[in-house]
Amino acid sequence: AIQAGGGAGLGDATGRWGTAVALLPVPGSPSGFAYPARTDSGFSIPALNGPSYSSQRSMPTSVPATLQGFGQFPVARGTKAGTYSETITVPAYSTVSIIIH
Repeated sequence: AIQAGGGAGLGDATGRWGTAVALLPVPGSPSGFAYPARTDSGFSIPALNGPSYSSQRSMPTSVPATLQGFGQFPVARGTKAGTYSETITVPAYSTVSIIIH
């Protein structure tokens, strides 16, 4: 169904969906990563501007020991000024998405 709708497939769609927790703004976001207004099957679907929902989002307070296949876990680093550096370890056959606002 994802490919029939013009998408690349489940893996790509799942990865992009996982970045939704970053609450990206509609204007200026890369194609496929935000929720702009669109029409689907004759229905008008309004844009969802991520920052408008930031007060409703709650982030996890602890890191899980493991994740299941296609599992995702958000981590926010808060506001940083100047240059920021961090090293993370990503297991084989895993993907990490980093969103910088």
